[in-house]
Amino acid sequence: MTNFNFSAVEGHLVKDPELKHTKHGNALCKFTLGSNQTYKDKNGEKVDKANFFDITTWAKVAEACAKYLKKGSRVLVSGNLRKDIWQTDDGSYRSRIYLDGREVNFLSAKA
Repeated sequence: MTNFNFSAVEGHLVKDPELKHTKHGNALCKFTLGSNQTYKDKNGEKVDKANFFDITTWAKVAEACAKYLKKGSRVLVSGNLRKDIWQTDDGSYRSRIYLDGREVNFLSAKA
């Protein structure tokens, strides 16, 4: 049985996207979104916090992101959360969680 795994994040690219290709020729585009959050702390004071999310897109979505997005572009990305785990040369383990973007809505006005 497959479990439900869906997330959506809206924000601005913090740097230009990076287009790469796998050894099998599949396009992938990576970028990071900054997404602002506002809340009140225990004293009732307004707090603004920035969150940063790593995004990976594939195939035609990746090619479109690389072609049309740049630092500062505003997008809404939806997809699945993924976690990669790997072992470094020194034997320690590392991991990262990212959004595997299936759909990207371009929200910035066209240049």
